[in-house]
Amino acid sequence: GLDVSIPLGDRALLLNLARGAIASRRAGAVTDVALPAVASRIRVRADRWGRVAASAGRDRLWIARATARGRTRVVLVDRGARVLRRLPPLRGTPDAIAADGARVVIVGSDHGRRVVSRLDAAAEDARWTTRVLCRSVIECVVTGVAVDASTVVVASIDAVDVLTGARLARTAHVALGDEEIEALALLRGRIVVAEPATSGLSVLDPATGALRPFGPSLARRSPGALGDGEVTALRATSSGLLVCGLFAHAGGARRAGLMLLDPAGRLLPYRQPGGGCDRIESGHGKVVLAFAEETRFRVVPGPEGT
Repeated sequence: GLDVSIPLGDRALLLNLARGAIASRRAGAVTDVALPAVASRIRVRADRWGRVAASAGRDRLWIARATARGRTRVVLVDRGARVLRRLPPLRGTPDAIAADGARVVIVGSDHGRRVVSRLDAAAEDARWTTRVLCRSVIECVVTGVAVDASTVVVASIDAVDVLTGARLARTAHVALGDEEIEALALLRGRIVVAEPATSGLSVLDPATGALRPFGPSLARRSPGALGDGEVTALRATSSGLLVCGLFAHAGGARRAGLMLLDPAGRLLPYRQPGGGCDRIESGHGKVVLAFAEETRFRVVPGPEGT
């Protein structure tokens, strides 16, 4: 399936592990592209990728991959899929990666433990700082990671952890009980989450664990359909919060599975078709929606300022 898509100028950069390929594809304003039609620029043997995670930045993509020796290697590639930089190797294997500028965070496993590692690639002596999140990876099945200049938020099946600063000090651990986080984002310091059992968004208070409704209510596309009304992906941008999901209306306004909210949760006039994407990336005036199960991506015009 399609593992990563990122808009880079007039192109979308794709990473497909099953085919062992990185592809750079030119796309029009509104495009649906099936992955088998994409010509690959770089090919490697698929088994050499191992476990891989990736995080998009403006014009660049951080890719973390596991090696046969139980280590993680991280590279930065540009819009032509050329390697720009290689970071120091890290012990363990990656499960998720997130980046905010030059700050790179990897959540992975090391000798059966769930660990979080952070590195500032802009530092003269760039080194990884690692903290053990929990003693068993079985206890911490990661469902999402969000990062900004000072905070790292890791969501697992039944908890959310907040870590701050260069030393990754754990400042909050919120047990969710029967709740589960489908998607999360850091929007100007606030933790915005989506839960599979709800039709909308919430802001998580890490001090109390309380979930406060955020943004408009979402109407389902067809009453009773499995998963209908859920939010499936979030992306914080300079224009606001991009929300993708299985919904047809937001707060009474027509939205075909994609909406944009301002930092206060108010619906903005941006309108494009979304429809339950698995991942959102944005930049250069475009939004790329990835549909992993259908091995395709869609490029649509982005809101002003993206």
